[in-house]
Amino acid sequence: MTADTQPSPASTPRAAGFAPRPEWAKHARTWMAWPAHPETFVGSVREAQQAFARVANTLAEFEPVSMVLGPGQEAVARRLLSSGIEQLPWGIDDAWMRDIAPSFLVNADGEVAGTDWAFNDYGNKDGRNIEGYGQDAATAARILRHRGMRRFACGLVCEGGTLVCDGDGTLITNASVVLNPNRNPGLSRAVAEALLRDHLNVERVIWFEDGLRDDDTDGHTDNLAAFAGPARVLLLSEDDPGDSNHAALLAARRVLEQSTDAHGRPFEIIDLPQPRERHKGELRYALSYANFCLANGAVLVPAFDDSQRDDYARGVIAEQFPGRKAISLPSIAIIAGGGSLHCITHEEPAPCAK
Repeated sequence: MTADTQPSPASTPRAAGFAPRPEWAKHARTWMAWPAHPETFVGSVREAQQAFARVANTLAEFEPVSMVLGPGQEAVARRLLSSGIEQLPWGIDDAWMRDIAPSFLVNADGEVAGTDWAFNDYGNKDGRNIEGYGQDAATAARILRHRGMRRFACGLVCEGGTLVCDGDGTLITNASVVLNPNRNPGLSRAVAEALLRDHLNVERVIWFEDGLRDDDTDGHTDNLAAFAGPARVLLLSEDDPGDSNHAALLAARRVLEQSTDAHGRPFEIIDLPQPRERHKGELRYALSYANFCLANGAVLVPAFDDSQRDDYARGVIAEQFPGRKAISLPSIAIIAGGGSLHCITHEEPAPCAK
């Protein structure tokens, strides 16, 4: 099915009564993928594996964790991961579970299902054919089959990192990703929005237009914003007009200021400072404190070797999630591959009725 093809109503989560839960709702587990791709983590695979293991082991203190691995990776993963973490040697191409896991959905009876989006390796910038990312493209279906959950396939090419939902009918996404010709050539905003509404069962789709500079994903929304509650958004901010991300972040703010959520409520915007600028050669790292992840009883916040800003950002996020332990985790070795804590994790909601 192409992105322009409208699925039959009976095949959509909306028609079947499934919708997302907010990320702060109770989790059944967190899904992750083991990093081993030498082109993603050039010269730093070992450091990435240690950083991913630190995240997985911390999460495992609060909820179950399932890790998908590539062939030949079991031994090193076993050495670094806590014994209780489920290891699934299905095969994997890269390490960004946020983007390749299904968008989990729950109905009124507590049944969990998932939308399986099409995946083409972020627009196939490296020119790899399907053999180059076919394992990643198959991961959502494998997860749903492993968990015995209903699968809703959608031909829209996008990734979980650009789908920021509040679990209450509102979605924030980014036109630079969903409407990019490298993913969905010729796709209109209206058709994209209809597909998103049907496959995430949302009432309001809010569009940002651009993302962070040198973000290889073309501008994933989870680097810009995160919901902290209904009509409450943590937004990355930058006051310096000379900063190369200032314009995109200001534009995102103006979109939220001029919008309301699915229930007509204006957004409360909580500013998160932009981390100190860092570069890899001429490329700027897409650093963001908005790229945190939630667990049952905890919130894991990326840290970038800048104690003052790291501590401040953790404090701001902790205030939005009272009752959860706020934990800073070093993320430089992860961002070296292109993502952060939210990018490498994907929560599966607990199977409880609304």
